[in-house]
Amino acid sequence: MTREDVASQLRSIEREKAKLNSLWMAAIVPPAVEAGATTPQAFAAGVNLRFHLGHALKAAWETSKAVVSAAKAMHAPFEVWSWLEFGAEATAAVQSLFESLVQRIHPIDYVTAVILSDHFASEGVPPAQLKKEVENFLADPKAKEFAWYLGMSDKKIDEARDALDDDWFDLSLPRLQKLGFVDTSPVNGTLRFSSVDFEVGIKSV
Repeated sequence: MTREDVASQLRSIEREKAKLNSLWMAAIVPPAVEAGATTPQAFAAGVNLRFHLGHALKAAWETSKAVVSAAKAMHAPFEVWSWLEFGAEATAAVQSLFESLVQRIHPIDYVTAVILSDHFASEGVPPAQLKKEVENFLADPKAKEFAWYLGMSDKKIDEARDALDDDWFDLSLPRLQKLGFVDTSPVNGTLRFSSVDFEVGIKSV
């Protein structure tokens, strides 16, 4: 590899890092400014962090794709957070949020929510396309490599795969709508991730 090739690869890595950092910071909902205060409360140990679920899942999804990708797999799972400079407190909070959701809802619903978050900035995705994207992801032999970043275990990925029968999407979508995770366009029926915020408490250390 030439010096120019190395320099090009390093520039690519830095662009990827900047993109992912931007996505993670977009997932944090800034705290409200209290009456009489001049600045928002600082994010630190011992406070609550509020996350926008759609942005958080999008950030986790993009991070997992970047690291699982052969060309960018330069960091072990437990090192990627320091590489992204996301912060230990925020990292613990978002992992806690994901793991809590994985325990509360069906694995296939969670995977569907993750895939839907990939269309967060778009005008929406047709239901048939979302269904196909979920099925394609779970059919990928590498799917379990994404699990850690999404707060899932290999077992949960297997449970999601096992749920893929003929009517899985017709059952999953209403459950996600009931949770308030999905908006359906009254004009063309496309689906978008709803604006859902979750607050996670961080203990002082």
